Amino acid sequence: MKDLDYYEGLPYQPVWEHVPTAEGDWYWQVRLREIPAVAGLGTTEDEALEELRQRFEEYVRFHIDEGLDIPEPEAGALP
Repeated sequence: MKDLDYYEGLPYQPVWEHVPTAEGDWYWQVRLREIPAVAGLGTTEDEALEELRQRFEEYVRFHIDEGLDIPEPEAGALP
């Protein structure tokens, strides 16, 4: 059975954006190309990546518990 460790080991592709706020500040947003609903935000790249990891874990655990499909990177994706 595929578990969290399995999905964490797959080569999901991060997509980074540096996004302005209405107040004129900037923050980082990173999401997964294969699962756009999984994203992290932060004032630094490290903060955004940590939030992405947390959201990814929540997403995977929920989908496993509910028996839902979890998209995987296509064969030949870069690690």
